[in-house]
Parts: sequence; C-alpha cells; structure tokens
Amino acid sequence: PNCMEFNDGLGGSQEFLYVNPNIECWTTAHLNFIFFVFVPSILLWGLIFPTVLLYLLRKSRQSEGDVISPRKLTSKSSSKSSRGSKISLFLDAIESKIFGFFYEDYKEEYFYWEIIIFMKKFFLIALSSIRNLIGLDSKYVFIIFVKMIYLKSMLKRRPFCFEICNVFEILSGVICILTILLLTFTTFENSLIDYAYIGLIGFIINSFFCIAAFSVIGKEFLFRFRRENVQKKQQKSATIFKKSKL
Repeated sequence: PNCMEFNDGLGGSQEFLYVNPNIECWTTAHLNFIFFVFVPSILLWGLIFPTVLLYLLRKSRQSEGDVISPRKLTSKSSSKSSRGSKISLFLDAIESKIFGFFYEDYKEEYFYWEIIIFMKKFFLIALSSIRNLIGLDSKYVFIIFVKMIYLKSMLKRRPFCFEICNVFEILSGVICILTILLLTFTTFENSLIDYAYIGLIGFIINSFFCIAAFSVIGKEFLFRFRRENVQKKQQKSATIFKKSKL
C-alpha cells in the first residue's frame, strides 16, 4: 500500500505505488491488490501461522509431557522398535524434524520463543512496508518500541539454552537500537560534517559488537579446547593406572 505522490504539472497531484510506479494508487487494480493479496498475507503470516504453530507445539508438549527432544525420541524409538511399530517410528522422526527447528535452541519452558522472534520480524517488515504512510520518523519510533519490548523480554527470561546465545541476542539488540537512534538524526537537516560524525559513531558501535562477538567466540573455543585436552589427559592417566595395576 506504499504510495508516492507526483505533481502532474497542472497544480494537481497523483499517487502511484512505490514498488511499481506504473500502477496508480486507489484504483481498481490497487484495491484488488490490497484486498486479495496484502490483507490475506497479513492475516496468514501475522495471525494464522503463529497461532497454528503455537497450537501444534503446545499439543506436542502436552502429549509428550514436554517438548520433543532427540533423547526422548531415541528412548521412545527403542521401546517402539521392540514392538515392531515402524510406522510410529517414521511419524516420530518426521515430527521431530518438523518441530526440532523451532525449539531445540531454547529452554523447555520457552519452547515457543521462535514464534516471538517471528512476530518481531513480522512487525519490523510490516513497519518498513508502510513507511510512506506513517512517515520515516514514526517508523523509527515504532521500530525502537518493538526492539525495546523484545530486549526487555530477553533480559528477563533469557530463553536460550546456552548463555552465550542470550548474551549475543541482548548485545545485538542494544547495538541495533543505538544504530536506529543514530539514523533518526539523519532525518534532520545536517551538514556533511554532521553526517560524517553520525556515520563514524555508527561504525564504532557496530565494530565494538563485532570485536566483542569474536572475543566471546574465541574464549568459548579456547575453553572447550582446554577442557577436551584435560579430559583426554585424565582418560590417558586412568588407562595407564589400570594397566599398572594389572
């Protein structure tokens, strides 16, 4: 529904679609596009898909006593294979592949968090799509509002299984909000020097995030590498001790 206004040179103006200037706004073709494409897409991806997905995940969780996990699937498979139920095993494998993407990275009580992330992205894309209707300033305000709500939820719940993922998600949210705040200054009339300063500050902020991310990843890699070496040495020592006793 994004429209751009053009002067016709006779004191009047006409509006045309932003994505396709050949289509005039609020004509029959444009209204058909809104009612038969845009509105159904909003309903499908903004309401029906998240609701159905949440229902399926809750149903799966209730039927299993929890969200399906690979461990439970393995134990369940072993018990069913003894009864020769190959069809049930096949259905369980399909169910695990379908739903595994949505919950495997999160704590059990936050199995629905992928839906929260999907809704956040949906709102951000929708705001970008109607930027000409609400204005650029309003768009930035709404985006920051959505980001702040999500960031507050992340700080309170920390839904990821691994704390490093929670840290990255929170840090990226803060950097994103700061970057958007900088972009709001570009909507004002500034000199080239002001734009240069804004760009430099944005570059420093995002560079800080990249450095922090590589630093955390490096520390995690070194920690796991040292732990594996310690475990190997312990296993080797235990093997030597057993041989000495024999």
